[in-house]
Amino acid sequence: MITGYVAAETAFGNASLAMNASDPALVATSVDPALSQNRALLTVEKGTGVTVRGHQDLGQPVVVAYSATRAVVHSCEPGPGLIAYGQDGKPLTTSLGQAANVDVTAVMVPGPTGTWMLQSGQDKVVPLCPD
Repeated sequence: MITGYVAAETAFGNASLAMNASDPALVATSVDPALSQNRALLTVEKGTGVTVRGHQDLGQPVVVAYSATRAVVHSCEPGPGLIAYGQDGKPLTTSLGQAANVDVTAVMVPGPTGTWMLQSGQDKVVPLCPD
């Protein structure tokens, strides 16, 4: 599950840096609704001239719930992380443009090949990540 989570987060991070909603790694690591939501976000960002820069640190993800058909992974990703910039070169005023710690809860499901894939996720900016 952790391997699937890391693969999905890394795929989205790389697709964000390249502004590539068609990155095959997204399909290999995510299912709907996360896949469609992430592709839509990347398409809108690319269309409005957003760029993403930075380095992705996935923190120390842990499985907090598990069954044969669903797992929940939690991590706190320490900032500054990936930051989105507008056409003017300034960071966006939304949470995507903030150098911040991000608390992530991800729902993972088994994929067709048996690997765990991202189904949904929730991100929240937090003041600190625990040690």
